[in-house]
Amino acid sequence: GTQQGLETFKRGTLTGYATSKKFVLDLPDNSKRVWEEQLIPAVDQAKMHTQTKLREIQTGSQENYQKHVQPHVDKAHSWHTQYQTCYMGRAPDLFAKEESRWWVILSEASLRSYGKVIFCDNPVTGGLIWWAMFFGSPMVAFSSLGCVASVHYAAKYLEIASDTELRSGDLGVNAVLVGAGASAFLQFEDPFLGWMGSLIVATILLPPITLLVYLHCARSSVFQPSSSEMSASPSMPILLIPYNLVMIAFLVMALLWERALVVPAVDLTETNVTSTSLSLSVFHGLSKIFLVQGVFSGVLILTGALLCSRILAGSLLFGSLVATLLGWWFAMPAAALNAGTAGYNAALTTTA
Repeated sequence: GTQQGLETFKRGTLTGYATSKKFVLDLPDNSKRVWEEQLIPAVDQAKMHTQTKLREIQTGSQENYQKHVQPHVDKAHSWHTQYQTCYMGRAPDLFAKEESRWWVILSEASLRSYGKVIFCDNPVTGGLIWWAMFFGSPMVAFSSLGCVASVHYAAKYLEIASDTELRSGDLGVNAVLVGAGASAFLQFEDPFLGWMGSLIVATILLPPITLLVYLHCARSSVFQPSSSEMSASPSMPILLIPYNLVMIAFLVMALLWERALVVPAVDLTETNVTSTSLSLSVFHGLSKIFLVQGVFSGVLILTGALLCSRILAGSLLFGSLVATLLGWWFAMPAAALNAGTAGYNAALTTTA
């Protein structure tokens, strides 16, 4: 920035000098002689002085950069080189693999579960996603965490999976959204009842159902490779099928419960779509993946994906952007478009 400012100042000074000399050529002979004898030497001296000062400022800026800025840049680069395996890519060194304490195993499993919803196998990504949910809705965040922790604890207590399988986070991927949905899709007249009801449902009722549905899908022949050598094919990914099955059944039962009401997908009171709201809805779409809404939440989710993979982060952003533009092109209702409803499915599909 300093260098650009110096160049701009230099160009302005030289332009002014050239303009002054052109002005002299248009003066009468007497005035021109006075100008050439007295004023032009002063202008030339001022030009030389200005160029000298510019060189001094440029040299001083470089020295200040080398003295005050470069050491911090080198230190940050050294820190990144040393610790990048703790937060970049799959972050393999964040948790010690020889650590066998149950709370360490469950912590890594839960964090990786959050990241794997958007196909990012990185616990730091999962942590940023949970904070994104917290800033969007604390109740949704804690309900989701309770469901994930219950699923992993049940799997470890019942010895359904080994420690290595638990650390992968696969068992809790669907529980992330099931727990969030238990809070996001229901509303209660009493706020305290809403908090307690959502937490109880998310941490006690839904976790075993989610785990059983996931295990059934994982062991189903539909998701297993063919046993025939002639027709061997890769297994079909489970993705978020257990979440959809559990949540649809849960919402159908909630409709029959008089103490709770199913929340509508969006508030249909908005009627205007502006360029600003259209831009923000791209990030709303990213946050909607985890059943919250907020630009800051969307930015945190995108940042977490970027730590794991630039390709996955670009896919998330591209999918949400294209779907949002298509929703605007096909005159999607303004309220749904501004809320990011158009973007979240496309973001997940593009990333997959």
